[in-house]
Amino acid sequence: MKEKLKRHALIFRGFLFCLQVVTTYLIPPYDTSAREAYPSSRLLLDWVSSLGHGNWDAIYFNHLAREGYDYENFGAFFPLYPSLIAGLASVLYLPLQLLMSYNSCVVLTSVLLNNTLFYVNSLMLYKLARLFGLSESKSYQAALLYVLNPASIFMSVGYTESLFSFFVILGLLVREADSQLYFLSFCLATGVRSNGISLVFFILYDHILTMIKSGNVLIINLVCMVVQTGVSVAPFLWFQGYFHNLYCSDGNNGSSWCDKPLGISYGYIQSEYWGVGLFNYWEAKQIPNFLLAAPMFTLVFAIMINWASEQYKDFRDLRSNFAHTDYTNLDRTMDDLTAVIKETLENGGVLSDLKGRVRAEIFKALEDPSLERPKLPSENLLINELIREYLTYNNYQSTLSVLMQESRQPHQPLDRNFLCSELHVKSHTSPELPLLYGIVSHFTDQHSNNVNDVRETDLGEGEEESEEEEEEVFKQPEITIIHK
Repeated sequence: MKEKLKRHALIFRGFLFCLQVVTTYLIPPYDTSAREAYPSSRLLLDWVSSLGHGNWDAIYFNHLAREGYDYENFGAFFPLYPSLIAGLASVLYLPLQLLMSYNSCVVLTSVLLNNTLFYVNSLMLYKLARLFGLSESKSYQAALLYVLNPASIFMSVGYTESLFSFFVILGLLVREADSQLYFLSFCLATGVRSNGISLVFFILYDHILTMIKSGNVLIINLVCMVVQTGVSVAPFLWFQGYFHNLYCSDGNNGSSWCDKPLGISYGYIQSEYWGVGLFNYWEAKQIPNFLLAAPMFTLVFAIMINWASEQYKDFRDLRSNFAHTDYTNLDRTMDDLTAVIKETLENGGVLSDLKGRVRAEIFKALEDPSLERPKLPSENLLINELIREYLTYNNYQSTLSVLMQESRQPHQPLDRNFLCSELHVKSHTSPELPLLYGIVSHFTDQHSNNVNDVRETDLGEGEEESEEEEEEVFKQPEITIIHK
């Protein structure tokens, strides 16, 4: 789908460029000011300025790129786009200065930049749609609507729409990547167009939602919200200060906006020079423009209505499900789930380990640290050590943890040779095998041998045996443990 989008975006860019050139030659432009802005010359490539890509607002942006803010009414246009055009045109003009004038080079630069950005924007929009969870098909359709929209001519000529859209989409991509740096892209967008300040609502929404979810209003969140918001609107404030200093400084006959408390020129210039205001655009002569925007407006409005109805339907279904929930079945399901979890934990040995740890912690909590416990007898120490060795060998960690906590056995195990010496045991077993196994094995084998000897003794003569002789039969020598 992405390759298909690339192909269609390039084809439509080429088609629109050719359509603009053809219509400019077949139908005389309504705006004739371009003839004065781009005077003809005999240079080979100067005809590029007469292709219709430098009319209307493009005249002002191209003038700003060449001359700067030498008229007050230019204060409606923000500086980042013309500054970028001026920088790029200066580089491009070096190899082309013998083929075209600088004016034509500025027009060519704006056309190349805007068409390139429009192509990049379509791919970025596709990626953004994928990050939002849309399928490849839906993402392609969303990007294609951007490519084919009737107003895309503004993305091809010397207007700010392509660069502004680039920074907005880039910021949203960075935001979807869970990076807090997206406000920097919004800052650049505000430097292109004044309505970039509306992007601060993304910042406010994210920080307020974070504080609501956490349940705390942290100073760090408030500071970050204020800083990011301030950086995002900084280009607007800076430009108003720059323009105020340019036209209201000492020695200049400043306009009426210079005496306002904040000295902001933008609203005055839009109203005074460009007739911008609430419903000021709603005039009979603007009907063709409304018709041009009607298809896209209808589509956007239909999408909004569809989204709102889907959200209401989901909310209604959710409320209905809660109202008709069978909590008996829910309890039964929870019981089944509990049984499965318990069985799984028992099979894995996790449950017994948890029980042992809990018991050990309970003993520890119930102990009175102020009471001094009696010293363990040496016999207890030896017995506990034999048991510890046995539990460790069999990996009975839960039982071992309780034993160690309750018996207060020293954490460091006793030396095995010392243990054998104290028990008068000669260990021929493997060092890893607990002594308790050898002891049990020794007494089991010894008892079996003694019983066999007694059974083989003549019962008649056995009556005359002395008690001392019978005891001698069962007398235990020093234990020698040999593991079989």
